[in-house]
Amino acid sequence: ATELVDWKFGEGTLVLASEPAGASVLVNGKEIGKTPLNTTLPAGNYSGIELALDGYDTAAVSAVLEPDKTATLASVALHPSTGNFTFTSTPAGAEIFLDGQTIGIVPVTVEIPVGTHEVIARRDGSTERKRTISVAKGDAQKVSFAWSSGSGASHSRRQAPAPTAWDKIGNTLKNVFKH
Repeated sequence: ATELVDWKFGEGTLVLASEPAGASVLVNGKEIGKTPLNTTLPAGNYSGIELALDGYDTAAVSAVLEPDKTATLASVALHPSTGNFTFTSTPAGAEIFLDGQTIGIVPVTVEIPVGTHEVIARRDGSTERKRTISVAKGDAQKVSFAWSSGSGASHSRRQAPAPTAWDKIGNTLKNVFKH
């Protein structure tokens, strides 16, 4: 007679954690669970196991799974996704605060975590300008704060983007058809 035996040969256990927890774990592009993870996979070498979590850069780790053994990897520290912002002021010398924490005297360039943040430019210790900024992964933006002299009127502005080729073509066409 033939017996059916449930063979576990060729499988190992992967134990993986992340900080923060809750990252999707992907093997060959397929999600196999979320951290903290304790799962069984076919034995073998795994390179490029990805950990993905909204608001954080994707991380990659490698593991070697041996049959009937557990591979426990060190906890993976996920790094927040950021954008790069340069702050300036006219006149120069304003102190910049991000979400209540000082980040420096302008001009200053910093990496800021993805999300919405409050920025305050403070000049002469009391005069303030406030902005709410939205940061997307990979942003590179310039934010300027201005104080006018004499009148006390003020404004803050985001630097206009450089004109594109299409903008230049459009302006040329406007000038041609104006005459």
